Amino acid sequence: MPTVLAPSLDAVFDPSRDPLSAALEHHFGLAETHEEQWLVARPPQGQERGVLGLARSEWVIDIEGVAYAASRQPFDAFSLILRAHTFELHLRSSADGRLISYSPAAT
Repeated sequence: MPTVLAPSLDAVFDPSRDPLSAALEHHFGLAETHEEQWLVARPPQGQERGVLGLARSEWVIDIEGVAYAASRQPFDAFSLILRAHTFELHLRSSADGRLISYSPAAT
């Protein structure tokens, strides 16, 4: 989270009380209006093979995402690297195309 967008986040956010999204919206006006995600299967890079305990022929799943506010300002991002051979993704959407839930069942 860029400090310039949520300068006092540490002072107002208590993870035992509220989700991060609620604190961002209530204290900083950063309501997520949409998110973009990318999923790529690729060979491991750098130390990924050793960290994930992969054999030489195994690949990884690289998932990256960015959350946007109504102003189209990106305000949150993530990157996740998983073993490709154990990766499973379940997507569920509504009739209007909205993603309702997903569950990556990676081990």
